[in-house]
Amino acid sequence: MSKIAWSGEVLGVQPRIDLGRSFDERYHAYLGYVLFVRGEAAGEARELTVRIGAGAQAKHAFRAGDRVSGRAHVVEAPEREVADFYRANALAVAAGRRVRRRRDRPGAGYRRRSRHTARAAIGGSTPAPTRRAAAPASGAAAWRWRW
Repeated sequence: MSKIAWSGEVLGVQPRIDLGRSFDERYHAYLGYVLFVRGEAAGEARELTVRIGAGAQAKHAFRAGDRVSGRAHVVEAPEREVADFYRANALAVAAGRRVRRRRDRPGAGYRRRSRHTARAAIGGSTPAPTRRAAAPASGAAAWRWRW
């Protein structure tokens, strides 16, 4: 069986997890990842899914928007498999990968507040910090803040 060349833009990356149950015991196993790609395979434009291993994801850190290419086998039993292609190799990310800026990350624009700031924001009072003496450490007085 020969491998098919494919390339395109990553739409998403999803982990593959095997969940199972035997009587009252539950188990799970991490099987790798699936890339959702809009591009072409064997010269045909289409949306495709490609199975990759955890090592490939760790090495390349695929994410949505990346231009990728590689070679993979076609799945023989599509009714039993989530992906269209498997055993992908020769994976490459295009050189023009967009650098993710701070404001592009999830949760950017939200400031983390301490619980005291949050309490003051809802009308509560913020306790003043107090110092208590601790055992001297190496001859100098050690101070610890207590809220």
